[in-house]
Amino acid sequence: MATAELLVSELVGNALLHGAGPLCLTLEWVSDMRCLVGDGSSQPPRLTEAGLEDEGGRGLALVDMLAARWGHERAPVGKNVWFELSTGADPSGLEQMNPSGMGHDGLEGLAIHGIEALEGDRKSEAA
Repeated sequence: MATAELLVSELVGNALLHGAGPLCLTLEWVSDMRCLVGDGSSQPPRLTEAGLEDEGGRGLALVDMLAARWGHERAPVGKNVWFELSTGADPSGLEQMNPSGMGHDGLEGLAIHGIEALEGDRKSEAA
C-alpha cells in the first residue's frame, strides 16, 4: 500500500483508539503533502518502543521512519497530529491514492469521505 495511505491509517487508528471527541482528517497540498488528524484529546502522541510480543505500539514509529516530518500541535479543542511527505518521495504511492487524476480536491474528498464512514461506525457502536 502507498506510504501516504499507511501513515493516514496509522494516525486515524491512533485517534480512534486514544483520542476523544470528533475526528477530523485534513489533507493539504503545498510543495509537499501534509496530513493532519485532529481529535478532542489534549494528550500528546507518544513514540514508544514495542516489544516483539506487543500487538500494537508501532504506528508512530512507522510515521517517524517514513514521513519527511511529523509532529503535533494543540488545537482549540484537543490536538492535531500531522505528517508531511515530499511529493517526490513516493510519487507512485501518491498517484495510487488519486488514480483518476481528479486533482487534489478529489483526493481530499475521497479521504474525508472514508473518515466520515469511520466516525459513523464509531458513533453507532457507542449508541
